Amino acid sequence: MALVPAVCQNRPVPAPTGESIVLLARNLQSGYPELLAAADRLGWEHFPALGALRLPVDSARREASLGELYSLLNSLIDAARLGRLRATWARADIPLELQLPQLLHAAELTSILGPPSANLMEMLRGGGLRTWLQPIVRRSDLALWGYECLLRGRTARGELVGAGQILAWARQSRRSSTLDRLSREAHVRNAACTVLGSQANLLINFSPASIADPRTCLASTINAVTRRGIRPQQVIFEVVETEQLNERGHLRRIVDFLRAGGFRVALDDIGSGYNGLTRLAELQPDVIKIDRGLVASSVTSALSQNVCEALVDLGRKSGALVLAEGVETAAERQRMELLGVDLFQGFLFGKPAPVGEQRSHRGALPGALHPLRIHGRTAGPPDSCRT
Repeated sequence: MALVPAVCQNRPVPAPTGESIVLLARNLQSGYPELLAAADRLGWEHFPALGALRLPVDSARREASLGELYSLLNSLIDAARLGRLRATWARADIPLELQLPQLLHAAELTSILGPPSANLMEMLRGGGLRTWLQPIVRRSDLALWGYECLLRGRTARGELVGAGQILAWARQSRRSSTLDRLSREAHVRNAACTVLGSQANLLINFSPASIADPRTCLASTINAVTRRGIRPQQVIFEVVETEQLNERGHLRRIVDFLRAGGFRVALDDIGSGYNGLTRLAELQPDVIKIDRGLVASSVTSALSQNVCEALVDLGRKSGALVLAEGVETAAERQRMELLGVDLFQGFLFGKPAPVGEQRSHRGALPGALHPLRIHGRTAGPPDSCRT
């Protein structure tokens, strides 16, 4: 596992090129068996006589690897033992036995790695949330129907962090609700110029578990839509992580509140399990998103094909649009076309790209629009909106 220099809660700890991180504990051999097992599995250097482990530094993925390492250590050992670990930087090209003075100056682990909450809060306070857009096209003519807003982050060092790591940091620091709200607002703010003056739609994810009361918790998001001049019917709120809900009526109240305001609702990963089918019957969403795994398996599995066909039929009968997610091959596209889905999303039609760069991220499908067009004009924000 590659590691990177971290930012501590108060100030950064520099990591010169060619250095490595050394973890130390007085009773490393007897008190940290889980850590030693992980070190053996991941190829970290072990120095039993020094009670030390040396880990390589990946300077290309500093902040992301920071979170990965801290998460790993936190999952392996309890908080008390984690707090007793010490760490320091050491030269990677010099035997560790010749760097004893450096080891004597080892400090608390958090001075090198910093807990995930520090990285998340740095990103939130510094306006580091970013929006990447992936196009969604109509099956009938491959014209642009809209975009899904995907979360990314930019650290103070300028490094890009993926949604998975940001969400993991939020869960670990118990800030999932805060992240959910701020990411919704960031998506509206960042993507507004892309859809203004057009019929293009925006799909924005939200976790219902993060919304205690829709009138209160969604107010800032709705205000952001109004301030940016986006019509409510252009915004489709995509429900994710419904498995975290215990009360079935809670999601229904959120959906009713959004629809009363003129917004639409999409349900994600339909076909991936019983939970998805149950939500489909309960909510009757405006957009049904067929799970990408089901789309892929429909090419070779008659059962998967039948499930997709049933979902398309349900969409027609309920008046919902049916979207095939994760379409990456011509065979998958052909299968979904034959079944009659309404919308395509996937690498075949466009990869996710930062706001303002949609023109340069198009799939290699022969006959696809390059660039995509919205009712006669090229997709993408006007020059005044580019950053």
